[in-house]
Amino acid sequence: MQRTGLKINFLIWVFFAMSLHVHAYDMSRYARTSLDDFLTQTPPVKNLTLVAPRKLRVAAYLAGFARTCNTDILQAALTLQGAPRDALDNVSITQCIHATSLLGGHTIPMYIQDRVANHLPKEATIGARITLYVDYLYQGANGPGLLVNEFELP
Repeated sequence: MQRTGLKINFLIWVFFAMSLHVHAYDMSRYARTSLDDFLTQTPPVKNLTLVAPRKLRVAAYLAGFARTCNTDILQAALTLQGAPRDALDNVSITQCIHATSLLGGHTIPMYIQDRVANHLPKEATIGARITLYVDYLYQGANGPGLLVNEFELP
């Protein structure tokens, strides 16, 4: 039992170390989904629920550039899920963006790494179709906890 726990902790550490690394991303590790499908499959829950982290490639419309937001829940979720302290200390996450689903028009907030947020207004415009590379970390009353690690335009 203890070996299984060590393996799981190691895998979670690798997941977060690779997600929060500040260099190039392997985009092929992200499962493609639409924001509409994802939101249908992950309805809000009464209490915050940690999930097995998943890497998702989500197509959406950019509804709002990054603004400072409260990231306490995100930081707690990352810590509880075993993100390495050095990875958390080396990556600044203080902002959120808003994205709108392509078909249903549902708009949700998403956390975004500050280094990614800084490039967004230089490359995209509000209303632009955008692909977001996110980590799905928790489900809460206000929807999913998604962390944007990268983006690209079509």
